[in-house]
Amino acid sequence: MSIYRTKSGDTWDKIAYDLYEDESCMTQLIASNREYAYICVFDSGYVLQAPDIVQEEVDEALPDWRQE
Repeated sequence: MSIYRTKSGDTWDKIAYDLYEDESCMTQLIASNREYAYICVFDSGYVLQAPDIVQEEVDEALPDWRQE
């Protein structure tokens, strides 16, 4: 786990994209920082816990409904 210091205007999905290149990781990011879950747009200076997230490889040959 590492930390992330917010910049003014950061949002959960932007932070998730910056850290993990995947906006959907914002749910794990929020879960690790529940005390700030109510914030939609951050001011600068908040220190967030950035969990280590292992992303699974998706076999693109599978149909969409099987890739989840």
